[in-house]
Amino acid sequence: SYCEDLFTDAVLEFIGEQDNEEHPFHIYYSLYTPHRTNVDPPSVKPDGTAVAYGACEKVFGGADSCAASDRCLYCKQIHYASVRIQEIIHALQENDKIDWDNTVIVITSDNGPAEGYGSAMPLRGKKTAPFEGGIRTPGFMLGGLVESIVQSNHALDNGLCQYNEMVHISDWYHIFM
Repeated sequence: SYCEDLFTDAVLEFIGEQDNEEHPFHIYYSLYTPHRTNVDPPSVKPDGTAVAYGACEKVFGGADSCAASDRCLYCKQIHYASVRIQEIIHALQENDKIDWDNTVIVITSDNGPAEGYGSAMPLRGKKTAPFEGGIRTPGFMLGGLVESIVQSNHALDNGLCQYNEMVHISDWYHIFM
């Protein structure tokens, strides 16, 4: 089995077992696959739904060129992960025993690319380097609680709400506790 399928299915099962919106829970879902595995993601999800990788193949010059590219493999892995994460978000929204309006989801990365596995350009450095290319990664928050805060504070500006300053992972603790 593909790692992301095993992890996602476990999370989906956990979400399905939630039966009391008065008891908050925490899920930590860490993607293993993009961390130096050379395994192609499945072309079909466990439920039999096909997964299209046309966007990755187009960027890398077609299916044959894509098959020979580590970067295209990484693109497919991230795309597959996003498909499975969307299933988790949908399960959270659809479970009437979970208070979506009080839900916060954080998606972030742990570090920049490893040596030989991409570029952080225009930033200097890679994984394990103290420069921005090794430590500066994208992240975002979503969920019903985030949506209501953004809307109530009129923070939406042309459909975007951004914070472009540095944040350390320890800063999340005070937000959630």
